[in-house]
Amino acid sequence: YRDLHPGGPVDSEEALLYAEGLEDCDGRDLTVIIPVINQIEHTRECLQTLRDDVPRAHVIVIDNNSTDATAEVIRSEFPWVQYVHNPTNAGVSASWNQGIRMTDSPLVCVLNNDTVILKRGMRLLIREARRCGAATVLGRRLNPNFTCGPHTEDSERMHYPEAFVLVLTRETVRKVGPFDERFWPAY
Repeated sequence: YRDLHPGGPVDSEEALLYAEGLEDCDGRDLTVIIPVINQIEHTRECLQTLRDDVPRAHVIVIDNNSTDATAEVIRSEFPWVQYVHNPTNAGVSASWNQGIRMTDSPLVCVLNNDTVILKRGMRLLIREARRCGAATVLGRRLNPNFTCGPHTEDSERMHYPEAFVLVLTRETVRKVGPFDERFWPAY
């Protein structure tokens, strides 16, 4: 790695990213679409951890007519986020489709707002999506080794995951088509 960067000291985190093949997985070719309705505390944590892992990603938050402080918080604390307000709750699938139509990025990520991205987690998904066309994780937390958060009695009764992330290449989106909006409000 030093041979590739002879001009200065090597940061240990930068060296680790290079060693794992993640140095170019900083989100520069990624658009992240996050539908929300209320739950600003979840959204805040999601956006903070997302920015820490993929600082160059384009992020679109689709607000499905929240009645809490979502609009104000996103506009004031996250000016780098593209905020879109829907006058009604369009549902998750319709919101993802709306966001996908708004971008031409080579990679698209659909992300639940209750997802916490841990260090290098999104970068690993980007790398795998480039390799396979898609990469996903379900669960409470996205850990760097693709394991999910704590298993609880409540998680056994869930009808759909509390947290979800799916990274797709533009080619996969083209081949598969839009999300099915008949499954409302989710998936």
